[in-house]
Amino acid sequence: MHSRVLRMAPNVIEARIVVGFDEEPFQAATNQVIEMPQLHRLFVSHLAVLDCLRAPALAELAIQTRKDETPQLRDRLDAFLLRSLCKPRRLCLKGSLNAFTTAEILQNYPHLSSLALIFTSTEVEPIAAHLTMLTLGKSPVISPLLNEICFGSTATTPHCVK
Repeated sequence: MHSRVLRMAPNVIEARIVVGFDEEPFQAATNQVIEMPQLHRLFVSHLAVLDCLRAPALAELAIQTRKDETPQLRDRLDAFLLRSLCKPRRLCLKGSLNAFTTAEILQNYPHLSSLALIFTSTEVEPIAAHLTMLTLGKSPVISPLLNEICFGSTATTPHCVK
């Protein structure tokens, strides 16, 4: 259903693709990549959606990951951005987040100027690990253009640091 709608609207500028728990995984109907040449903002609720899209004009990307998808996040994001040949400025990640994976993403995409992290866990450790990695890391600059970091959780309002 999702792929059929996207194919009929290739000039969409913003898309929020939510795949429900009771729905089949998102797949392109013909296993061909769906071209979205005008897409500037994209939210996906499952990483599998990224496997089916190409969005060369993408400026903002938001991804909600489930715990079982976290290990695949960087590889699937890399494949999507390479296929799309885009350099989004803003990235939002929501779910069970890993500071090491986030650091790898920031190192691979130095063009990011805004990062939003929304934690779905009530544990403090993942947030503390991200704060340490972003502020106290002894490694070289992770992302030279990064000028906005937003932290939040599903239980609180995000707080931005500029």
